[in-house]
Amino acid sequence: MHITFLGNFFEDKGSLIFKQVVLSLGNEHKWFIFGRVADKKSFSEIKNKLSLVYPYRKKELSKMLLENKIDLVLFLSVWPETFSKTFFESVENELPIIGFNVGFPYYKFPNYSGFVDLSSGAEGIIQKINSTSASWRIAELKTEIKKIKSEFLPQAKHSAEKKYELIERLL
Repeated sequence: MHITFLGNFFEDKGSLIFKQVVLSLGNEHKWFIFGRVADKKSFSEIKNKLSLVYPYRKKELSKMLLENKIDLVLFLSVWPETFSKTFFESVENELPIIGFNVGFPYYKFPNYSGFVDLSSGAEGIIQKINSTSASWRIAELKTEIKKIKSEFLPQAKHSAEKKYELIERLL
């Protein structure tokens, strides 16, 4: 599989977990980082196992994910975020996600089967990747992501448009 860490690569976002996963699974998969690298120490320990590291702009992301044939996105934030841009970028691109059960994505979509208990750490992520590597399992996760996309993203977009209209009227 082609697996990417999406977002800024630093400890709070799961760079240490990603390092452990890459070192454990090594050459079984192709690894990518799409985002800025802040955790230079972890990066230096795995850089020879990575296929591509690239900071991106939103309008470039869909093309990069497609060109690099990304099968799976890792969302490894270890602290509860109130919103996750990277989660929704993955949903927009209909890519299966594996991540921890913390923060907004888990709160909003608790039944999504790609979440792993935070206390299981890198080992939990490794187990989930191993159990997901069959093409039928990737297809199942993709179906769940498409459902999230069709049910939630239109509401979120409408809400954002209404807030923007209100701000415009107030100015």
